[in-house]
Amino acid sequence: MQSQAEQEAASSDTAQVSLLAQLSDSWHAVLSQISGAVDLAALEARLAALSLLEMLALAITLAVLAITAWLLVLVLIALALMAAGLPLWLSVTVLLVTNLAACVWIVLRIRRKSADATFPATRSVFREYTQPQHDTAE
Repeated sequence: MQSQAEQEAASSDTAQVSLLAQLSDSWHAVLSQISGAVDLAALEARLAALSLLEMLALAITLAVLAITAWLLVLVLIALALMAAGLPLWLSVTVLLVTNLAACVWIVLRIRRKSADATFPATRSVFREYTQPQHDTAE
């Protein structure tokens, strides 16, 4: 027969082995979860990259089609001006001046709006926090 002390020591050893086995199992489960999440993120990153490339190709195609459509609209306007009695050179000149005026307006609008992209209010707040405080109690 085993003594009481031997039984308690055996029970303690079994509990430690059981605890170590549970910790090991938990650790492997955590590593498995992390590995699965990393694999999922890698697959989604690949899908995102492929989608971005396709969107870029579609955007370029859209831009070409939009430019072509705009040129056809200009041709139709020129033909309408010519049908109204203006010579070809004057019709084209009217369209050129109109397009250049639109370009100038767009550039000026972009310049005005670019000031909004500099976060002026946010920079002002950060400037207040970063400037040293002057003690006026002296």
